Amino acid sequence: MIENVNNLTLDKQELTAKKLEFSIYEQSFKVDKALEMAKEIGAKLTILDKRMEQWVANIVNSEAASFYAKPFLQAQRSSDDSIRDGQGHSNSLITAVLFMMGLNLTLIVSFLGYLVYRNKSQSLFAKHRRNVREGCSMTTIMDDQI
Repeated sequence: MIENVNNLTLDKQELTAKKLEFSIYEQSFKVDKALEMAKEIGAKLTILDKRMEQWVANIVNSEAASFYAKPFLQAQRSSDDSIRDGQGHSNSLITAVLFMMGLNLTLIVSFLGYLVYRNKSQSLFAKHRRNVREGCSMTTIMDDQI
């Protein structure tokens, strides 16, 4: 009986090991497929980039391009090159955008707070003015004198 239990335990461990091996094989297969797809996409993007560069070069160099289009396209291309060169400066750009968003949010919240405060103080002022007017009416003055 103990021997059967030991054999079953060993069989279970072997089955678990085989499942793990199969799982690892399956994951490695998925990783290999993903790498192949990434290489294919990279190759397609490279081809597309070359086609776009040729297309832009044809437009810039063509005689059909207007006087204003050539400088614009050349400036666009140089800005694209500078963006590629300045990939390390993206943190400063993100920081600047986040700072501006925070500043805008602060201004909006403070403006809304000011509006709420102003509406509250106006309503209190209106109540005060109403009480003053009620106290200064002719019937109130007449009642006070009697």
